[in-house]
Amino acid sequence: MNSHYPVQGPTPEGLSLTGVSKTYGDKTVLRAIDLDVRPGELVSLLGPSGCGKSTALKIIGGFERADAGRVTIGNTDVTQLPARSRGTGIVFQQYSLFPHITAAQNIEFGLKVQRMARPERRSRVEELLALVGLEEHGAKYPHQLSGGQQQRIALARALAVAPRVLLLDEPLSALDALVRERLREEIVRIHRERGTTTIMVTHDQEEALAMADRVAVMNEGRIAQFDTPQAIYRSPEPGFVAGFIGVMNRVTPRFITSTEVRLFGSTVPRASVTVTADGAVLMRPEDLELTSQIDGGGLVTDITLRGGLTSATVMLADLEHSVRVDLPTSRATALRTGDRVRVTLARPMESSTRVLATEGGVHA
Repeated sequence: MNSHYPVQGPTPEGLSLTGVSKTYGDKTVLRAIDLDVRPGELVSLLGPSGCGKSTALKIIGGFERADAGRVTIGNTDVTQLPARSRGTGIVFQQYSLFPHITAAQNIEFGLKVQRMARPERRSRVEELLALVGLEEHGAKYPHQLSGGQQQRIALARALAVAPRVLLLDEPLSALDALVRERLREEIVRIHRERGTTTIMVTHDQEEALAMADRVAVMNEGRIAQFDTPQAIYRSPEPGFVAGFIGVMNRVTPRFITSTEVRLFGSTVPRASVTVTADGAVLMRPEDLELTSQIDGGGLVTDITLRGGLTSATVMLADLEHSVRVDLPTSRATALRTGDRVRVTLARPMESSTRVLATEGGVHA
């Protein structure tokens, strides 16, 4: 996904956090983090519970004050400004619509506070109802809308005031899987059309990788890696990120030199695989392939259907390693537990210029 530019709405502005720290009592939640968001980007703060991502969002919005550091939106230092003066809009996990007024009135609320003229308010509300695909639902009250529809109205309400930065706080986590996927696509579409600089907090890896222009992976109050979704997945930073993002197999090869690695009975260039500091090789499940072979070097011990993919757990011949192999389900219909197979690399893996450390939960 590339950076987006607005079809309508304000000219996007960048956002910067510089040395931002936050402590609650004896617990340090943010440790001097730096983050530079480009104008019009959708950036996701991703990480496990307690990593500091929600606190960072609250500090950007002015709902919490940093103990140290600076928050800048565009060319404005907003560190000491109250939330109402920062020009941000926020969408919460639980919608937070006013229950006693209609969907259209919810969208209109911030425009009234801004003292916008009534005809212009009505025009803006109609435009936003169309943007979120709810033109026919403006007269309904929140309790008459589904969860997905309520979240769309909450998004429209946040966009109504033309925020300099839009903040999304776990906006999809309260929805069921099908609605969540559809609304995820809607948010990306709306972002493309409006171009508003957007920060989204989520603990859902798939959500972050699918939606964001760039992802900041957080751990223990720090940003462990900030890069494109493709780079985060294919070239994770050492330690935590390599273990946190997706599934990674870790196998110790038969032998390894400065130029070659003996892996699954074949010799491959060392530059084609990712090697840890202690000589193990890291591989994604989709980077592996299975071939049926009576005297193969592996035994299928488990098969799990994951929709379009089927995961096979294969115990290698040395009985010291098991690996997960992800195959298209259409190609795995004949696979059975107990099958003898040969594991190979599906394709040369991307060359890595880093030697990865082994801490951080990298698993087979």
